[in-house]
Amino acid sequence: NTYRRLGRNEDYERQRTYCLLMKKQPTEDKYIQACIESLCGNVDEALYLLDKALNGTPPLRSHKYARQDSDFDLLHDDPRFEAMLKADKVFG
Repeated sequence: NTYRRLGRNEDYERQRTYCLLMKKQPTEDKYIQACIESLCGNVDEALYLLDKALNGTPPLRSHKYARQDSDFDLLHDDPRFEAMLKADKVFG
C-alpha cells in the first residue's frame, strides 16, 4: 500500500504478485510463513505465525534471530513484536 500511496504502481504490482506467488508455495515452516506474511504487509498474521515458530516445540528459530531478520522490519514498531521477543509466550 505504501507503493500505491507514493504513486509507484509498478512496484506495488510487483510486490503484490510476489506475495501471491509466495503464499502458493506450500511450507510447514511457521517461521517462513511469518516472513512471507510480514513482507506482504499482513502484520497480524505475521505476528501470529512468528509466535508459533518461536514458541513451538521445538522452536524453529531463536528470538535473537527474529529480532535481526530484516523480513520483520515492518513489525519492529509494533509493541506486540517487542513483547513477543521478551516473553516466552504471548499469543497462546
